Amino acid sequence: MSHSSDRTSSRDRDEISDLLIHYAYCIDTRQTDRLAEVFAADVVTNYGYGEGGEWIGAEMLIAGIGEQVASFEATAHMITNIRISLAGDTASSTCYVTGWHWVKEGDTDPERGADFLFTAAYVDDLRRESAGWRISRRRVRRLGPSALTLGSLPDYMRPQE
Repeated sequence: MSHSSDRTSSRDRDEISDLLIHYAYCIDTRQTDRLAEVFAADVVTNYGYGEGGEWIGAEMLIAGIGEQVASFEATAHMITNIRISLAGDTASSTCYVTGWHWVKEGDTDPERGADFLFTAAYVDDLRRESAGWRISRRRVRRLGPSALTLGSLPDYMRPQE
């Protein structure tokens, strides 16, 4: 591999890592409209929980995530353990997410702990587009049998009967 290829590979990895972190930033700052900067227009996702976890197309995904984010007073998502495999203008990545969530209808004490903690792996396929790297497919694999509940879970995350 040439030095030029090394630099390109390093730059691609940095751009993809930044994209994954930008996703969390958009969620936590309630800028879900900016998720169009993260996902391809034809993205297919499966967030792996009950109703509202499968979305086809960025428009549907952004609307669905927007509705879910609106049910929280606050969230804090940490993206770690990023692994990226490059193949020209496509890539695959896996990263861990730890998401702290405060439900709006929960305890109103401003000093309360989070209502629940969600741990998962994002397994993504990406492609390079004219505007940069975009996630074209996302699957969410839970790390454990359930969210760790400290308070209450929103309805869409409760086990389906």
